[in-house]
Order: sequence, then C-alpha cells, then structure tokens
Amino acid sequence: MSVGIQRQPGAAPTKQSGFSLIEVSIAVAIVGIMAAIGIPSFTGWLDAQRVRNSVRDAADAMALARTEAIRTGTNHIVWFGIGAITGTDLAGNPVDPTGNPIVDQSGNPVSILVHDDTSEDCRIDAGEPRQGFVNERNVQWGTGVAAFKPPADGTAAAMAAGSSLASPTNPAASVAWVLFRGGDGVPVTFSGDPVLGCGTIGSIGTGTGAIYMSDGVRDYAALLSPVGGVRVFAWDEARASWR
Repeated sequence: MSVGIQRQPGAAPTKQSGFSLIEVSIAVAIVGIMAAIGIPSFTGWLDAQRVRNSVRDAADAMALARTEAIRTGTNHIVWFGIGAITGTDLAGNPVDPTGNPIVDQSGNPVSILVHDDTSEDCRIDAGEPRQGFVNERNVQWGTGVAAFKPPADGTAAAMAAGSSLASPTNPAASVAWVLFRGGDGVPVTFSGDPVLGCGTIGSIGTGTGAIYMSDGVRDYAALLSPVGGVRVFAWDEARASWR
C-alpha cells in the first residue's frame, strides 16, 4: 500500500523553482565582466607587492650586514646579483669580481647575498657564512618609469642598471656591492679586482647610493646613507617625484 501526499481537488498546481536560460546567461555574462575587471587589478596589485618585497629585502640585507659587521668585528659585504654589472658565469649566474658565483650557503644562486668576509679579500670563499635573498618573480633591476634619482642619491653613477653605488676609482661606474666595515659598520665601496679581490677600498662616504628595482610599471629604490642608514623610496608617477 503506497502512502503519499494527496492534492486536494481544485488546489492550485505546485510551482517549480529554478532559473531560465536567459537568467543563467545574464549571470554568466556578469561574472565574466567582473572577472575581466578584477583579474588585471589583482595582477597589478600582486606585481606591486612583489617589487615592494624585493626592495625591502635589499634594504634589510644592508641593515643586517651593518649590524653584523658591528657585532662580529669582521667586514660584511652585500652582493647584488646584477649580471649587467658583475658579469656572469657560463650558466648565466652573476659572479663576484674574482669570478666566484653569488650563491647562498647551500650553493643556490641568489639575487642578494649578505656575506661575512672573514678572509677580508672581497671574494666569496667556500666556508664563509652568508645569507641569501631571492628576488620575486617579474622583478627587474633598474627603473622603468622614473625620470631621475631621489634627491638624496647624489652619486654620479646611473640608476638604469640597478645600482648607483659607485666605484671609488671611477665615480661614474656602478658597482653591485657594498662593504660594511668590521667594528663600526660604516659602508664603503671597493673597485673589485679579478686577482686582488678588493682592489681599491673607498674611504668614508663612498658607500652611499641606491639599489633600484622595478616591475616595469612601479619603481623603487633602497637608498643607503654614508653612515649606513637605509630608506626605501617609491616613484610616484602622478606627481613625477619620489616619496
């Protein structure tokens, strides 16, 4: 015997809920429009976050090297893997002036390296303590839109390659490294030499300049002062100035 719900005679038919094909099509079109608007915005935000993270890593690396140079009493060098300045090995990885690859403690190529130069020869020797940072994806050295350097960056070296840190023997030539002296942490640059390692080490005041990074739309600079302080600047395209 079956049991069911009986509709009373004369009762109105039960309404069926659902969506028509037209309603579904409209909903899909709205979702597509929202996605088309939102995805580029999200991608732009993500690219901006990546370049901000990378330039902060550059600033943090210089601050760390200065702190460790004071704490340990040994020279600490920050190397920036800007192949256009340092040159590269056969695998295309940036190297120091003597040809040693810029790699972390595990031998992995890195974009930024804090190096405890215990041998004081301005070269990355096996066994020397180091800490590496890797640039985020889509981040490049140099600038994409900035028309000039921050006013506080008074070096003669250009920012286009990614560094306005200058060689002590040629102020117009960029170098991709800076040495923080053991004991006082004062930053100085050195010319770099394939045989001697350090070459000429500059005096107080030579360790000023900036590291520049960009995603092609937004430009940032990590500016190092002559005494070792670091500030991060962003190019404001609307105002055509750094902030």
